[in-house]
Amino acid sequence: MQGGISRHGGSSSFGFSPAWRWAFASVSLPFSGRRKHACWKQRGKCAEPAGADGLVPRINGTLRLQKPPLAYWMSAMAYDLVRQQHTGRIPSVIWGWLTIGVTFIAGRHIFGARAGLIAAACLFSSYLFFRHNRLAETDSPSAMFATLAIFAWWLAVESRRL
Repeated sequence: MQGGISRHGGSSSFGFSPAWRWAFASVSLPFSGRRKHACWKQRGKCAEPAGADGLVPRINGTLRLQKPPLAYWMSAMAYDLVRQQHTGRIPSVIWGWLTIGVTFIAGRHIFGARAGLIAAACLFSSYLFFRHNRLAETDSPSAMFATLAIFAWWLAVESRRL
């Protein structure tokens, strides 16, 4: 070892290779967000996803038409089924897992199985992706459908149908 760099190409801090440090971070980061942050401030938005008719999202009595209502409807359905405080977040988490699955399938189809697995692992280990998928917001289904649309476009171009 010369100048802090090991002969294997990575730094030699604590004897762990960069791959082991990355694997540790990808496993530990999703469980590190136990502090109160924006998620707790937005609970009021998540608790009242639809108005009295159940179709039009309302927050504190005002219409919420800036975002698509699918996430609000799914959050309300999950809450109606289980009736516990955080069940409105379950659909958002499911959309996140579906996004990881679409990323894996797209990566596998385009670049091979190993690249698909690495792409899905990178997305899974991303702190911001994990954090925003815990919130009951419209970002999770939007991200999944955007990923699916890009993959569908790739398939169409690949098969020369476009």
